Amino acid sequence: MMDNQQPTIVSVNVLVGILAGIAVILRVLARRIRNLPLKSDDMTIIAALPFSWSICACNIVASTYGLGRHIDTLSSADLIREAQTFFASQLLWAVAIPIIKISILLLYIRIFGVLSYFRYTAYILGVFSVLWGIMVVFVVSLTCRPLKYTWDKSGEGSCINATVFYIIGSGLNVITDFIILFLPLHAVWYLQSSIQQKLQLTGVFLLGSLTCAISLARWCSLFQIHGIDLTWDLTLPTIWSAAEACLGIVSACLPTFRPLFRNSRTPDHSQTNHSSPSQGPKSTRSKIFRRSFSTNQNFLQLQDFSAKALPDNSTSDLVDSSTEVLST
Repeated sequence: MMDNQQPTIVSVNVLVGILAGIAVILRVLARRIRNLPLKSDDMTIIAALPFSWSICACNIVASTYGLGRHIDTLSSADLIREAQTFFASQLLWAVAIPIIKISILLLYIRIFGVLSYFRYTAYILGVFSVLWGIMVVFVVSLTCRPLKYTWDKSGEGSCINATVFYIIGSGLNVITDFIILFLPLHAVWYLQSSIQQKLQLTGVFLLGSLTCAISLARWCSLFQIHGIDLTWDLTLPTIWSAAEACLGIVSACLPTFRPLFRNSRTPDHSQTNHSSPSQGPKSTRSKIFRRSFSTNQNFLQLQDFSAKALPDNSTSDLVDSSTEVLST
């Protein structure tokens, strides 16, 4: 009974926390390389980072008080402190996940927002994600009455079946993740472009499958909680919670990294304004792609316009990433 999963908890949380921080730094750097300002999706993913780091910190602290060890080897004082930090990590997880989803949806809207069905679907998913987060915070806070009974069972109180709620709530989270993952694929495959370009863009969007896999793994791990040896049974769900938040940030940032790995970058706005007309219409490096979507045909028509013809708010982060892909 001296099993101890504390080293695993600490190492995994440190690793995913570092990866999330690096991803956000690289995302900001990619924007600076292209001389583009930070947009709303950039700001929301930056806002999600401290919440994700806080989840990792809570998990590490909880491990020092007994998370990852069998409950009968722990003192009452350690059990109380472990339960308090675990409680805090669950609230932080419920805040971080919706913010990450909002960031992804804001990116999608700036790409395909001209499609009304796409825009409304993204809005609905965004509202649902926010309401889901509020619901989780509310129910976690009311799991036990009085609140102190959540971590200190020495007094009088009562609790709902939290495991059932976590399974249902996490199941809704997994479903939302998969809907968000596949949302842009329909629009991509109706672009008037080559199969190779469509496959490349599909690959960019499917980078989010990492988050779906982790949220699914977290959901499955909840079925292993039996309520007797909680400090041991909660080890995997706790690890997956931190991984879902931190690697969700990584997945959201990956499509924006392409400017970091190109030897020859697309010129910025000031350069394109002075491009020579002799370069011809095929010189995509002197243009910024802008999507205009046909209303009388069953496909999305991709057109390009000179940069000076575009309004200031027409460039988006997928213009950064998809233009790089489409111009290769």
